[in-house]
Amino acid sequence: MNFIDVNQQISNFLNHFHHLSDEEKLTFLHFNQFHQHRPIDEILEIYVQNPDARVLKTIGEWQNFSNESFSDFHSKEGVKLWDNNGNLKEVLYDASQVILNTEISIPSSINDEPLLFIELASQVDKKIAEVQNISMEQKKLANHLALYNLFDYLGFFLDNESEYKHFISITLKSMKKIPSGERLLKVLSLANSCSSSLTYSTYPR
Repeated sequence: MNFIDVNQQISNFLNHFHHLSDEEKLTFLHFNQFHQHRPIDEILEIYVQNPDARVLKTIGEWQNFSNESFSDFHSKEGVKLWDNNGNLKEVLYDASQVILNTEISIPSSINDEPLLFIELASQVDKKIAEVQNISMEQKKLANHLALYNLFDYLGFFLDNESEYKHFISITLKSMKKIPSGERLLKVLSLANSCSSSLTYSTYPR
């Protein structure tokens, strides 16, 4: 896809967000938590091009620990990122597209650390409460989505299916209140900014 096609798909996704099924919304949220450290514009660019992408790097970054040759990358479709003027910034490739000779480090579950659970939730409340020029309703939504990012990323509910289903139910209910378009971007951006700063401090990527 080119710059125009990608932006058109992003616009359609944002404007029709309310019409997505619960499963589609959760699919996006799960995808989002893998990339929460990126600007929301980049996350959406990646999502409409490759919704299965999990760990993305440039050719040069992959070559630092991949035994796949430079020419092999050119036979594969990368994810393109552009600036606001439509100039290509970089092309990224997912881990599924390369042959690794070094394992990617993924944090283990910390779902057996209830005190950390409470502490992270408290820090989310504090960070979002300090934000200005956003409605209380949007703050509540951003707070919940930030918690979703943290809980999904850190695996709090891996051993408790009933609690996980309850949390998902609350998440879906809260997402019905998410506005479309630019306001949706603001809520997602705030949630990601908050949760990514906490995941970096807990488990640097």
